[in-house]
Amino acid sequence: TFETMGELSKTAMATFQLDLQGRSAISKSSSQVASKLAYQFWSPSRIVAQLVYREHAIPRLWMRLPQITRVERYAILSTSLQVCVFFLMFLFSADCSMAPRPANCRPREWYEMFIPSWMTFWASVVGICISLPVPLFLAFCFKE
Repeated sequence: TFETMGELSKTAMATFQLDLQGRSAISKSSSQVASKLAYQFWSPSRIVAQLVYREHAIPRLWMRLPQITRVERYAILSTSLQVCVFFLMFLFSADCSMAPRPANCRPREWYEMFIPSWMTFWASVVGICISLPVPLFLAFCFKE
């Protein structure tokens, strides 16, 4: 009877240990799920801040990526911005910015140059479309 009691207790202990392992696995998985669903209780401002940080190009400059270095990423970003500004330069004329103003330029208020117009909107869209292939091409060239 003692032998069977010893075997029974060994079996009970093994079952108890398996149960403890299962419970720890359940608690680990539940904490993992809870950490992934925590964003549902964030404030709208925190969600927007996380999205802006995640989607913006500037924070990605300092991330570690083995395919391309930070300097190469910075060079790609600055080159694409320069290409965009270069092509935007051709869409605007500086006739009314000359020292003796031409007769056809009307006097403007100081704040009018800061108000966006449809011309600036479409010029920025064209600049983005023209400079979009530049980072793709340079990233292709820099990859090792």
